[in-house]
Amino acid sequence: MNAPEANLVSQLTIAMPTLADGERLVATIIAPTGRREHIIRMAAAVQTNDELTWKAAMKFAKDAGGELPDRVEGALLFATKEEGELEPDWYWTREQHAGDESYAWIQSFDYGGQTNSHKGDEFRVVLVRRVAI
Repeated sequence: MNAPEANLVSQLTIAMPTLADGERLVATIIAPTGRREHIIRMAAAVQTNDELTWKAAMKFAKDAGGELPDRVEGALLFATKEEGELEPDWYWTREQHAGDESYAWIQSFDYGGQTNSHKGDEFRVVLVRRVAI
């Protein structure tokens, strides 16, 4: 007897997003809304020499056409970074501290931890761009 499940084969085709120079596909995330999103690192927009305040980092990201990562994305970027890609230092996320709006979260690209810091402090920046498929 032939099981019906054995005959069910389908092909799924997904159009991959166009990546700009310096970008690479990092991961697929299912957002709380159920919408599928890709996170793409914009390597060309990494501030490796300058450290910025949180406000300046948010403006830099917007002007560059990207965003600072949220805390989940920051951890994912740390977990998938390539050797020598990012300095082993602290980088801003776009998430403000829930208990004190004068603080925002930062991501370590040295050991992977996260903590919060005053928005007037200066840290490095890495940007992400999201595209839906």
